[in-house]
Amino acid sequence: MELILLLVLFGVIGYLLAGSDFRDRVDRTADRVSARSSSWWVRSKAWWRSRFSPGVSGSEFRAWVAGSGSDSLPDEFREWCAGLSKQEAQEFASSLANYADGLGYNLAQLVAGGLEQKPVMKQVFVEAIVVYSDAYRKAKTTRQQEAESTTQDENTDEDGPQPAQKSASRRKRKVPAETTEAASPA
Repeated sequence: MELILLLVLFGVIGYLLAGSDFRDRVDRTADRVSARSSSWWVRSKAWWRSRFSPGVSGSEFRAWVAGSGSDSLPDEFREWCAGLSKQEAQEFASSLANYADGLGYNLAQLVAGGLEQKPVMKQVFVEAIVVYSDAYRKAKTTRQQEAESTTQDENTDEDGPQPAQKSASRRKRKVPAETTEAASPA
């Protein structure tokens, strides 16, 4: 009988705690622990890949664009990619690999031909590459324009007009107080 009474007592206490603020605190704590462990997993995965998985070089990516990838990529993208310098191609390929990894794709697998058996997956990945390249080009152009405008502003400041000088305070001038007539209501 005492055992049943204890079970009922613990059941009631559990029910009350489940509906209280205590449950919210436990949920928030569990969310924080989950976020920490998932961020740890993402960081360790990125570290592992950066150390041990060979990335795609810019020349390999450009060769894929000109070769087997040319049938699924737009002409504008192929021309832009062919016009990149070796350093720019490497920067773009590295940035694209990081972006693709965030989407759950592997750029090295695409370049190596690993997605040839999955044409739908390949097409989605290629579309993501085209969209990303547009955003990448716009961002790069914007950064260059901002850098140029900053340089022009610095040059203009050196040769341009000098900043205005402070005028003397009115309190020191002893200007007679102005009187205004209040308009009487008609």
